[in-house]
Amino acid sequence: LKDSASGGIGAVLAEHWIADDGIVCGTEYDKNFHPHMQLETTAMGIEKFKGSKYVQSDKGDVYRQVKELLKEKNHVMFVGAPCEVAGLKNYIRVEEPNLLCVDFLCKGPTSPLFIKDYVKAEEKKKGAHITYLNMRYKWEKLDIWIPQFICIKFSNGKQKLKEFYNTYIGHAFRIVQRNSCYNCKYIGFDKVSDITLADYHGAQRKEEFFNPLGTSLVMVHTAEGSYWVDKIMDLCDFVPVTEEKIQKDNPYIKTGNKKNPMRDEFMEIYQRKGLRKAVLKTTSIKDKLKMVLPWELQRKFIKTNRRK
Repeated sequence: LKDSASGGIGAVLAEHWIADDGIVCGTEYDKNFHPHMQLETTAMGIEKFKGSKYVQSDKGDVYRQVKELLKEKNHVMFVGAPCEVAGLKNYIRVEEPNLLCVDFLCKGPTSPLFIKDYVKAEEKKKGAHITYLNMRYKWEKLDIWIPQFICIKFSNGKQKLKEFYNTYIGHAFRIVQRNSCYNCKYIGFDKVSDITLADYHGAQRKEEFFNPLGTSLVMVHTAEGSYWVDKIMDLCDFVPVTEEKIQKDNPYIKTGNKKNPMRDEFMEIYQRKGLRKAVLKTTSIKDKLKMVLPWELQRKFIKTNRRK
């Protein structure tokens, strides 16, 4: 729960899959914080998959690797965006009984160029290399998990803690997704995956399933998905919820993401002047103030929409 993006259900599934001699494919950072897909066979290995990356991942030749592993009768859990799951299934072309596909509700990733520029700028500013980056950082005394925090640790011992959407990378993600994401073919409740995971934004403090560090939403689409959720039923607290309630609190599931009106201007400025200038030219005075104030002061003096 503490290390995962929301309620930790993805980690529980993956750990159970590994314990059953399976292989998990997920997204991790390389040493330069470029997200890429990787296959792991140990509980230690899948630790790097935890947390939202928000940036388009590099698939490399992972589809080919998964296909070869399945031919050799290995059991593979593939975790990715709905379009990445569809890409894998289109590549394999046949139904594989040893493949479990897990996707997540997605508004679309932003460009890997942005994280590259952001890391470079933060390292220059602090005069040290980044050793740790988490865009959904939690700690035990965190009062509420949304809006989420970014935590960056540097080789000289310095640390940056900020609400994610009050940073340059947070604003870039808010404004820019791939053009194809604005016409996503995989919205709605009928998924190509076996299981869909998400933040359960509808969790209120008064409800039994509320947790200040996050609550997971789990949607099961196939018999195979149901089988594996049943296997972890005793390890988690499950509460049923209706599709109507899900849609109310997670509107992207039905509507998809709409193109931000500032996107084209943002990209035009970014290509000429870089990430910082693009953000500053496409954000309000209030947002600029949030970026410079320490988060404690920002929460005290500037109203932010947060779950109660």
